[in-house]
Amino acid sequence: MRAAWLSVPLMLGLLLQMGCDSTTEPETDVDIVPVTPGDPVDTVPATEPDPGEAAENSLQLPPADATPEDAPAAETDGLQAPPVEEGAAAASDPDAMVAIKPATPDAAAQNELEPQSEPEPLSIGSEAPALDVEHWVSKDFEPVSEFEDGKVYVVEFWATWCGPCVASMPHLAETQAKYQDQGVRLISISNEDLETVEKFMERSAPAGEDGEERTFGELTSAWSVTTDPDGSSNADYMEAANQNGIPTAFIVGKSGHIEWIGHPMGMDEPLEKVVEGSWDREAYKAEYQMQEQLTEVQMMARRGQSDKALEALNQLDTQQVSDDMTTQITGVKMQILAGMQDKTEEFTQVASQFLDKASDPMQIYMGTYFVNQAGEAHKLDAALVEKAIAKAETGVKDAEDQLRPAMLDTIAHLHEQAGNLEAAIAAQQEAVDSAEGRMKDRLQSYLDELKQNSDSGDAEAAAEAEAQESADAGAEPAGDAEDAEPAVVEEQPAGEEAAE
Repeated sequence: MRAAWLSVPLMLGLLLQMGCDSTTEPETDVDIVPVTPGDPVDTVPATEPDPGEAAENSLQLPPADATPEDAPAAETDGLQAPPVEEGAAAASDPDAMVAIKPATPDAAAQNELEPQSEPEPLSIGSEAPALDVEHWVSKDFEPVSEFEDGKVYVVEFWATWCGPCVASMPHLAETQAKYQDQGVRLISISNEDLETVEKFMERSAPAGEDGEERTFGELTSAWSVTTDPDGSSNADYMEAANQNGIPTAFIVGKSGHIEWIGHPMGMDEPLEKVVEGSWDREAYKAEYQMQEQLTEVQMMARRGQSDKALEALNQLDTQQVSDDMTTQITGVKMQILAGMQDKTEEFTQVASQFLDKASDPMQIYMGTYFVNQAGEAHKLDAALVEKAIAKAETGVKDAEDQLRPAMLDTIAHLHEQAGNLEAAIAAQQEAVDSAEGRMKDRLQSYLDELKQNSDSGDAEAAAEAEAQESADAGAEPAGDAEDAEPAVVEEQPAGEEAAE
């Protein structure tokens, strides 16, 4: 059974991020490989992203203990995702991220004789580092170095080659416009050279709601776009906070402290509360720390330490966490158990309970996806597969257009797992019809595979029927044979036979 093609918005921290190396120049014709949050890979996108490709690549979630050989081919990816990520043109999944390679320690620093104390990591509640940005590309704004009391800042890290970064730009423009008169300032920082960013600003951007053509320079004119080639800002923020994926935004509150860290497409609610003064920093800090622990658990599983990861997950203190975090923890547990062949009973129990509670399409998609994936390592009870199918078929009715192809594809895989090729073909056809771009082509490939399997099965069944029919036609009916009178042979006396 092939893995489902996934493309979904950020799913409670389970979204897999695209993998790219921001420390080198982009290479040509390299596809994105999805990884878990904080799990960098070395591939670099260079070509323009296909809007349809974006959808399929943002959320591909292989079982947690999958080996590198089990990972999907680079051309498939984007969970994920899994999906937007190559090039400088806008992609259709702004919720995805791309992984960046941590900076290599300076050789001289490695050779220092005196041990260096580890600095405190940048986290929620930390004082925001001052900005030391080399080039302020947007000329209509005064450069910022120190954060002014009483004002709110969003410091976002991006790159011209990062599809999700580019796809987030319209939302950033809307956000800056919304808070223009409320003391909010957005600052985007790339670590590329000035010429690269300036050339990018001259390129055509997606048209606005009014349909008018515009450049990226015009699109981003609402906020401060900058570039810092020496990497000092990246070190002060991204490396200090152990953030390995872009785009990543830091909300700096009115007191100059870090209030929130995450994907810019997910900052609407926290930004609104920070601005109005109702943000609960301590509550979010606890959630953030829990998320960091979950990331470590996922990393253990991806290194093949599934037993250790499961033990660490079970030891987490979940008494005070939110419902969303509880859902996320359960999702991670499903991800780990899906690849552990000796945990079929436990996976079935967790997955069944998750499906019972799942209400929105994204949660339903996550649960059914892992049931599908678990079919690779487990002989699942038919009742669980049928429950997943029923849940997915209900949830897909309310799914957003971007999510529908992925959910339908998962439904098709589940039907195949249940042995119903006719239903699988119907679901996959609907998935193909609702997809675009290269994702449509890849979904079509699976549809062709299903049809071929169906035709082969029909041909085999027809051949067996024909063979049976021939066998039946060539055999004497059993009833006639049983009813036939035995032949009577008259015996002659021995003398008569001799006389004759």
